[in-house]
Order: sequence, then structure tokens, then C-alpha cells
Amino acid sequence: MSDLRDYAAPVRVSVARPVLIGQADRDLIIPLYFFALGIVLTSLTEIHIIVPATVIVGMLHWGLTRLAKYDPHWRVIVLRLLRYQKVYPATVHPTVQEQKPPQSVPPMRYLY
Repeated sequence: MSDLRDYAAPVRVSVARPVLIGQADRDLIIPLYFFALGIVLTSLTEIHIIVPATVIVGMLHWGLTRLAKYDPHWRVIVLRLLRYQKVYPATVHPTVQEQKPPQSVPPMRYLY
């Protein structure tokens, strides 16, 4: 019997490791900072808008870094959880097409 290590492919660390920017999830941090940049550029002269927006963006970044430290793949897990259905129809096998059961009562046109 041959050794299974001959057929195994190595798992690269770069594939298994999540992509983080600023220790937060890349897919969430990039839109956050584009949003912050948009707020700053649209309200350059109004400091009473820039300061609260900066504080809010900083708090959101802090929250995203806490989530990434807790579980770096949390976003992927939540998205998968949201795709689950509440009830799955019973089937013999996932590839079997659903078949309608035969009618126990004939259609009305045959009763007359």
C-alpha cells in the first residue's frame, strides 16, 4: 500500500490565513474608509461634521478589529449562516429531483 503523503497537496498559509487590512476584515474596512473619505471631502469646511464622523469611523474600525481578533473568519461564517434555509425539503439524495406524488382523487372532469 502506498503512502498517502505521496498524493497530498500542501496547504499554503496564504490560502488559509484571512486577508486583513489594519487588523480588520478587508471586505468591510475598505468601504468604511471610502465612506469616511466621502464624508470628509463633502464637508471640508464644516468641522462639526468631520469630528463626529471621525469618531464614529474610529469606533467602527475598533469594533471590526475586535471581531477579527476573536475570529478572523467571522464574516464568512455569518454570510453562510444567512444563506441557510429554515427548513429543507426532505429528499432521498441531494441530486434527486423532487417528484410530485400521484393524485389520490381523480380530477373533477372524470367524476361526472
